[in-house]
Amino acid sequence: MNKLKLISMALCAMALFGFNSCLGSDDDNYRELTAEEKEEQYLMVGGSHMGKVIFPAKNETNPQDQTDTLDCRFYIGKDYDTENMKTVYTLTISKIPIKVIGNYMGYGEQRDQMLTKEDVTLNCDMDFVYIDDATIDAAWLINPYPAEMNLNYNGKDHKVQVYFFGNATNSMGAIGTVTNKDGVKKKQIQMWVTAAAIYADEKQTSWLNSYVQFYFVADVATLD
Repeated sequence: MNKLKLISMALCAMALFGFNSCLGSDDDNYRELTAEEKEEQYLMVGGSHMGKVIFPAKNETNPQDQTDTLDCRFYIGKDYDTENMKTVYTLTISKIPIKVIGNYMGYGEQRDQMLTKEDVTLNCDMDFVYIDDATIDAAWLINPYPAEMNLNYNGKDHKVQVYFFGNATNSMGAIGTVTNKDGVKKKQIQMWVTAAAIYADEKQTSWLNSYVQFYFVADVATLD
């Protein structure tokens, strides 16, 4: 198991890069970014990134260690919305260990099935936002599409979807400068998405006992 000092496994963990307040808490300073400003921020983070996904996990031998880490890849891209005549930004995250959700479901066939699921790819819309913090180069809200799968219970297959919070501080990201224990400074992307509910056959269930967060970290550059 692996821990990162920068990451706090807490809902709305705005400690990312030393955030001092939640997004938009100071209404006097908040403003919408222009299209040009969003493009400038995109140029900082656009493209493919290799990093780590950090997720909640139980360690029976060390109760203080409650996270695990896997390699992952994510891609930040853009497209043009011809109907609304504007650029839209997208995020694709590969190898999310969706079976972790099963640890936060009540006991039963559904939980047993979820715990066997392979990693999934999460497709998201995203939008760059204004952050009044000198330690942050760019920040964005994430709006994930549901993760879909089939679960077999009660003798037949069912369409199951894991829904995530969207366009709020529960699912967002940023790039900024971090310093490791050896004093080396790096530009680093950090993001998180938060699973909020499970639907089965288009109806919301009560299977999920608590929200589940997945964190993502990728080094972009080492600074002199």
